[in-house]
Amino acid sequence: MKKILGVLLALIFSSNIAFAAHDEWTDDDTKRQAVYLVFHTIDWGQTRYIATHPEDMYETNPILGK
Repeated sequence: MKKILGVLLALIFSSNIAFAAHDEWTDDDTKRQAVYLVFHTIDWGQTRYIATHPEDMYETNPILGK
């Protein structure tokens, strides 16, 4: 547990090193982010539904298996 906490703290405190190449957020960036969030939310909802109804749906990918 201490190791996981240490890694999380290291990631949090080192995250300020990463920064965007552009200084301004454009309207196009906002539109792209909004579309991403809509699709991500739909995927999240589908995942939650499948997780609560395992008898109706299952993984068909042969590599992952049922």
